[in-house]
Amino acid sequence: MAERFDTLWRHARLATMAGAAAGTGLGIGVGGFVPLPSIFVGAWFGRLAFGQVAGLMSPIRLPITLSIVPLGGWLADQSGSHSATFLAAIAVVCTGALMLLLLRPPARRGLA
Repeated sequence: MAERFDTLWRHARLATMAGAAAGTGLGIGVGGFVPLPSIFVGAWFGRLAFGQVAGLMSPIRLPITLSIVPLGGWLADQSGSHSATFLAAIAVVCTGALMLLLLRPPARRGLA
């Protein structure tokens, strides 16, 4: 009985450490990703145009954001694992990062 409890305790500690590591990684990633669009809009278009630009971005971002989870689930169902979903996510993020490197800021006009 004591041996079984010891095994369960080891698994619980391992799961806790893995959860803490995953939570830390998620926190760092989301902590940088969530404010990024607002920072980008403010830096490129200025405070005066922030509301307009953010408002124009919402109708584009919302359908994409809403379709991600069902699309990821469908892809996992079709492939039999979540590996294809993660690889697709990595490809989309890398493509977006490369596209950001190609962008040039718009010319500033008036008060920013």
